[in-house]
Amino acid sequence: MQETGEFESMVTKDASEAFKITTSASQVCAKRVNGPKGLNLQLACTFKNEPAYQASFLTQASHHLCQNRGSIGGKGLYSKPNKGAKKLADCEAWVRKNKNCSTHFNYGWLNGFCDCVPKKPKSYCHLYTDDGTMKSEYSAYEIYTTTTTPPPPTPKPTPRPTPQPMKGLKSGMGWTVSRGKCTIDISTGVPCAVSSNFPKPYSDEESCKVKMTKTKAVKPERFETEKYFDNVKIGDVKLNGKLEKTSTMNLEKGVDTIEWSSDFYLGATGWKICKTKYNQPDLPKEDETLILGQAIFPTTACRSSVRLHAAS
Repeated sequence: MQETGEFESMVTKDASEAFKITTSASQVCAKRVNGPKGLNLQLACTFKNEPAYQASFLTQASHHLCQNRGSIGGKGLYSKPNKGAKKLADCEAWVRKNKNCSTHFNYGWLNGFCDCVPKKPKSYCHLYTDDGTMKSEYSAYEIYTTTTTPPPPTPKPTPRPTPQPMKGLKSGMGWTVSRGKCTIDISTGVPCAVSSNFPKPYSDEESCKVKMTKTKAVKPERFETEKYFDNVKIGDVKLNGKLEKTSTMNLEKGVDTIEWSSDFYLGATGWKICKTKYNQPDLPKEDETLILGQAIFPTTACRSSVRLHAAS
């Protein structure tokens, strides 16, 4: 039985013409993509981890000889002196160093003979096999070396920025606690002043002062203190007790502080007062009297605005 074929030379400018190259952090792999069809071709790779990621490997046509090898029997420019069987690595190294050899050679696993194809333009291996070749376990090899770029290192995940606190602040969005244990809450998008420990009960004998900027109106969102004795003062308005329904408080010109104090006895859940939009009040109709809480404003006063004063 005889079989012949061509084992193409892989001396190319672009490795992709002959092999599909894949890389990882630790190795470079190659797969033959344009070998002759119908031949017993295998890929036998020997990888070397080198700084430039140079991968040296062999393609193998097992049980084949190169019919056009230059010389045989360990004699001549193209045949390595026989040093014994099972020394493929020695044969490969000899072929690489021999300037007379192309990239194709034969090696006999049982007898140790190493012969190469002469180096010529467009040299290739004329594959040949018969019963003797297969019995002697000859194989044809092709050397190919490529230098590839190692894959970029896996980028470290970008750490998520630490979220900025929204509650328990001493200042935020133009409001500042200038004294005491009150805090600023900006979690709703507007500044709010809250009593200490809110919504848990505040402490006895505590006080604080909050400075407001660019604020024309405020609104108590929640409010419960000891009636008469624990007070929030905003301008001339004093708030205490429990407010079931709260309204917008338009601030008089120059009013820019919230002051809080509690006495030595009893307490409640505290308060939360937030910045809000100025509420333009409707003017009372002629000959009508507007009653807000316990304050009475006759129409003859011709007031152009109304401020909420909470009854204690």
